Amino acid sequence: MSLLMDVLRKLQFQRRRPRVHPVLLKKKDTGSRRLLILLIAGVFLLSTGIAYYLTNIVASRITAGVPAPVVQRPTDTTPPPRTSEPEQEPNPRPEPREESTPPTELKEIRTVKVEPREEVKKITEDMEEKQERPKPMPARVITLEDPTTYLVMADRYFREGNLIKSREYYEKTYSLMKTQKVANNLIVVCVRLGDLACAERVIEENPQENLVYTYLMELSRVGRPAEVIELAKKYTHLDKKGALSFALGYAYEKLGDYAKALRNYKTAYAKDPYNPYFAYNYARLLDYTRSYREAYRIYSSLKNLDIDPRIKRSVEERLKLLRFLGFGE
Repeated sequence: MSLLMDVLRKLQFQRRRPRVHPVLLKKKDTGSRRLLILLIAGVFLLSTGIAYYLTNIVASRITAGVPAPVVQRPTDTTPPPRTSEPEQEPNPRPEPREESTPPTELKEIRTVKVEPREEVKKITEDMEEKQERPKPMPARVITLEDPTTYLVMADRYFREGNLIKSREYYEKTYSLMKTQKVANNLIVVCVRLGDLACAERVIEENPQENLVYTYLMELSRVGRPAEVIELAKKYTHLDKKGALSFALGYAYEKLGDYAKALRNYKTAYAKDPYNPYFAYNYARLLDYTRSYREAYRIYSSLKNLDIDPRIKRSVEERLKLLRFLGFGE
């Protein structure tokens, strides 16, 4: 019975004891061994260091009492050198000399005036007399008359509606700068002021087709188309590109004579068929007088010309309508 109780106690003790893997047990043993080896190595190194230090101290104390050996230098057996004067350098530097001042006679240089001979003096005087002296330049006259300034002032007064001031500055500009633009604007202002003599004077000085065209068209615009018909006869010789024929047709249209107006528009279009204004007004009057097929043809030719956007819009509308009515292609 007691034996059985011992066996049970051993089994119970083994159950309470924690189980450890044998590999782990070996690792624990190896770790403790390593620590022991490192501890022994450290103690050994420390002891050897202490022993080395103590031996050095003892050796230094022993050598301190012994005197150091005296080393004798070998005696020089060569004879002493002969005494002689010191040798000079091969190229001794020259001692600096004091700067010598030049003599007083060289410091003061006297200028002796040499009088020319009488003959030479006479020749030079003759040459100076014969030499032409430069003439004084005439004083430059600065005027305040600037045609560009006058032109700007004239244009500004024209836009403001002050025709009297505008005419004054246009005349000043024209007296200094007789260009086509200035002459054209002066004619417009003169016609609007009712001064036809001024406009005709400018045309007589510049007999150009464009200026006559401006003169006649401006007369029609201010309500004097009857005078255009009379004046056009005076300038028929200047009608080279159809401008006067067009101005005459415009005056007849203002008067209500569409047959004569159409005839003059046709003449202007025949002389310059590439003028968009001539072509458009001719086609417009043909359309108005019910010549639809001819009007459609002239309208169609305007497609290839560079015309005003408003005229282009009107042409497209008329072509569309005429095509709808059956007079087009």
